Amino acid sequence: MRSDRLRSADENISRAFDWKQHLVEAFADSFRRHGAEGGHVNLDVELDPTILVGSCRRYTAQDSWNGMRSESDHILQERHPDLLVQVHEMDFRSPVAEVVRGELDLGLAQDWENAPMTLPQGVRRVKLMEDIAQVALPTGHPLATPGRDSISMKDVLGERWISRTVGSTCHDRLIHTMQTHGAEARIGHIVMEYPTQLAMVAAGMGLAMVPRLGQDPVPAGVRVLALHPRLRRSIYAVWRADNDSRPAVRHAIGALSAAARAA
Repeated sequence: MRSDRLRSADENISRAFDWKQHLVEAFADSFRRHGAEGGHVNLDVELDPTILVGSCRRYTAQDSWNGMRSESDHILQERHPDLLVQVHEMDFRSPVAEVVRGELDLGLAQDWENAPMTLPQGVRRVKLMEDIAQVALPTGHPLATPGRDSISMKDVLGERWISRTVGSTCHDRLIHTMQTHGAEARIGHIVMEYPTQLAMVAAGMGLAMVPRLGQDPVPAGVRVLALHPRLRRSIYAVWRADNDSRPAVRHAIGALSAAARAA
């Protein structure tokens, strides 16, 4: 028994020295590749398939996929408890510029099918999921009859709208969609959070265009109808191509993909 305990202790000590050697070698390699440029030195090490040490700086918007983001953080924490994930919430700006500059390791970005996103050279993306925009109406609205399950934007051109902040993607989509039908959006209220928008819809203060991911939950007094034709958006993870080999980025993308599949 004593020899078994000694052998186990020796193995643990050897493993600790191997772990430190991995860190030293990884730091030296990262400094050689990036340190001379004055940029951020990335340091994460995959000791084996179950152990990942390091950090990952990731962007998230004040948007409707925060549930997916929280689920991906939970997945990462369970699989790699020694990985530090730093989340930066940046209102409605696209994270691509910060990813290009190396200020973020990973970003969540979106585009709409009638306004596709273009990426600069050296930035990669992977599509996580699709979402659709729908229209939320008070249940007492003439268009919210029980037998109706969809509407066209032509049906609501003269309505008063509750919208997100000017400059946000969803605000721009509402304006653009109305303009394609030859109308200007009558925006009566600017509200950042979808739950507040839906509460205002229930109070009869206007209609709201809300992505499906932003409808959890839909309060009493609100009817949500599909748009016809559908207005789709795609959600992507974006990162710099020179981070392809970083274990922290690779596993973070994997966790986001798993959370997206479960959404």
